Amino acid sequence: MLLSLQNLGKSFGDTVVLQGIDATVEKGERIGIVGENGAGKTTLLKMLCGEYTPDEGELQFTRGVSLGYLEQNSELDPKQDVYGEMRRAFSPVLDAMARMQVLENKLEHAPADEALLEEHARLSAVVDAADGYNMDVQIKKVLSGMAFGPETYGKSVAVLSGGEHTRLRLAKLLLQRPDLLILDEPTNHLDFAT
Repeated sequence: MLLSLQNLGKSFGDTVVLQGIDATVEKGERIGIVGENGAGKTTLLKMLCGEYTPDEGELQFTRGVSLGYLEQNSELDPKQDVYGEMRRAFSPVLDAMARMQVLENKLEHAPADEALLEEHARLSAVVDAADGYNMDVQIKKVLSGMAFGPETYGKSVAVLSGGEHTRLRLAKLLLQRPDLLILDEPTNHLDFAT
């Protein structure tokens, strides 16, 4: 089990949005939440992601489960190009690599410094866990799978169509390899083939 909901409820003032929600999500399952506008679908998703706190009931994730959330109207950095925006998914890895380089320079002068060696090992684990040395291969693979060819890598995020914007947000999210992927109206702005 990845997720369990028991008697979940949420109200805003006197308006009850959700009440008595029970569900479990197992690894490998694909679940769709369908309902009329205003039925509380996005509210439920925001509770799953921790943006809202349930007023009643229990929400439990299996320990160590990572979440990826594609919001309806999330934004990308308009100053970035397509490839640069994808690299932002690796910010912790890039930061770790930069810090490792600084430590390596310090270790040249103090090769036995235990504190420097421990920090380097910790940062190296961050890079290895994300397969950071293959980041560009991962980015190109995901971009290709989301119909972004090499000719689009330098395209400004600011000029992307609605569908391209959605596909790029999803591609960036897929790079993070979450255990549980939560998509709020993921087909908005996409054509039928996409």
